[in-house]
Amino acid sequence: MKKAGILIALFLVSIGVSAQNKTDRPGISVNGIGIVNVTPDQVLINVGVSHEGDTAKEVKNKTDKDIDAVLNFLKTEKIASKNIKTEYLNLNKRYDHSSKSDRFYASQSISIKLEDITKYETVISGLMQSGINRINGVAFESSKIELYKTQARKKAIQNAREKAETYADALQQEVGKAFRVSEMNNYNGGSPVYKAMQMEANSSSGNQRNTLAVGEMEIKVEIAVSFILR
Repeated sequence: MKKAGILIALFLVSIGVSAQNKTDRPGISVNGIGIVNVTPDQVLINVGVSHEGDTAKEVKNKTDKDIDAVLNFLKTEKIASKNIKTEYLNLNKRYDHSSKSDRFYASQSISIKLEDITKYETVISGLMQSGINRINGVAFESSKIELYKTQARKKAIQNAREKAETYADALQQEVGKAFRVSEMNNYNGGSPVYKAMQMEANSSSGNQRNTLAVGEMEIKVEIAVSFILR
């Protein structure tokens, strides 16, 4: 019985020493940032039609007519149907205090993805002529986003190692293998950085200046890395 107790005690000490060694392993944890600036080659456009009138039927018919014209225009521009999304029609009634009567409002939005960014000016001009009276937003994307994320990750790893080596050098130590890596999902693939962007359209004459300056998208990846010090 006494012998068994000694063996158990030695086993527990062994576990404690092993755990202590793992806990006391010299290491360093740093963050690394990788940034890749790229020129977008796709554009997402969200536009809309809105009308007001005396009856629900009136405003709905006007909106439907404009939406049909927009869809026909996009078809002539050979925009793939998979890149066109029509939102639900919004229809509501409000009381107009000035005329002391009900007014009806209808609106509908369309999201369009242009895989050829050079079509932007032509499409915007055509949309305005087709009946669009709202440009809700424009965002730029890259068709090679995953490739650029990979490049940004490699830069982040390199940045983290350089930081670790700076600290290790000050400590008169060397950086060993990484034993933990985690990534913060903060790449800005859907949030392009604009150098300048201005949208102007003349729906009556169809004239539109070339006012688009796409600029660059910033793909940013931040990671946390733990290295062994030796």
